[in-house]
Amino acid sequence: MTRMDGKVALVTGAGTGIGRATALAFAEQGAAVVVADVADQEGEATAARIVEAGGQARFVHVDVAEAAEVSAMVEATMSAFGRLDHAFNNAGIEVGPPRWSSALGRTGTARWRSTSPVCSCACRPRSLRCARAAAGRS
Repeated sequence: MTRMDGKVALVTGAGTGIGRATALAFAEQGAAVVVADVADQEGEATAARIVEAGGQARFVHVDVAEAAEVSAMVEATMSAFGRLDHAFNNAGIEVGPPRWSSALGRTGTARWRSTSPVCSCACRPRSLRCARAAAGRS
């Protein structure tokens, strides 16, 4: 028995990078994983890797900047697994190269605003929407 047997984890931004690594780690510890991402191919590939390794996973398309999609993501989690124990809110948008000070100087206002609902301002509201949606089902 592993430490997360019987638990369900939801990971946003799970198609690549830290999100994918986190989804795989949850699965390795025995959790069923909802792989959520706006990038369908990458998200489906992460879910497939989990299933191929003997775990349970489901891919859900979500744009975390859209409240209705966040609610639908939680609903899909509850429908598939009947519970939600862990949420790793990892989704984000990269605005430029790793050197942020120079990237911010070159980023136009429209591009900066497009990242705000997902990255800077949405962290707490996104988590709150996820928690509220899950609580409504419990």
